[in-house]
Amino acid sequence: IDAEAKRITAELVALEEPIDVQIKTEEARAETARLEKLEAERLRVEAIQQKIQQIRDVPGSLVGKPSIIISGQLAELRKTALDEDELGADYLTATDALTAAISRVEQLLAAQQEADAEKKRQAERDAEMEAMRVKMAEQQRLIDEAEEAKRVEQERLAQVERDRVAAEEAAARAAEQARLDEAARIEREEQDRIRAEQAEADRIAREAREEASRIE
Repeated sequence: IDAEAKRITAELVALEEPIDVQIKTEEARAETARLEKLEAERLRVEAIQQKIQQIRDVPGSLVGKPSIIISGQLAELRKTALDEDELGADYLTATDALTAAISRVEQLLAAQQEADAEKKRQAERDAEMEAMRVKMAEQQRLIDEAEEAKRVEQERLAQVERDRVAAEEAAARAAEQARLDEAARIEREEQDRIRAEQAEADRIAREAREEASRIE
C-alpha cells in the first residue's frame, strides 16, 4: 500500500509540477504586467504633474525679462491646448494652472511694459538733462570766453593807459628837465652877463681910478 501510495503520489506530483510552474509563470507575468502598468501610470501621472509644474513655473522664469520675451511666452501659453483625455483627472488642475499662469504673465507683461516705458521716459529725461547740461556748459564757456576777452581788453586798455601815463610822465619829466636846463642856461647866461657887467664895471672903475690917479 505504501509503495502504491508513493507511486500514485509521484504521478500526481509529475502532473502537478508543470501545472504549478505554469500557474507561477502566469502569476509572475500578471504581476509583471501589473507592475508595468503601475509604472506606466506613475510615469504618466509624473509627466502630467511635470507639465502642470512647468506651466506654473513660467511666470517665475519671466520675472525681470524684457517685455518682448514675456510677450512671446504669453503667446505660447495662449496657444497651449490641454488634452482632457491625456490629462484625465488632472485636466481641471492643469486648466487652472494654465489660466493662472496666463493671468500672471499678463500682469508681468503689463508691469514690464510700464517699466520699459518708464525706462524710456527716464532715458529721454536723462538725454534732455544731458543736452541741457551741454547747452549750459556751452553757454558758460561763451560767458567765460567773453569774460576772458573782456578781461584781456581791460588789461590792454589799462596797459595802454599805463603806457600813456608813462609817456606823459616821461614827456613831463623831459619837459621839466628841458625847462630846468633852460632855466639853468638862462641862469648861467645871467650870471655870465652879471659877471661880464661886473667885469665891465670893474674895468670902468679901474679906468676911472686910473684916470683919477692920472688927473691927481
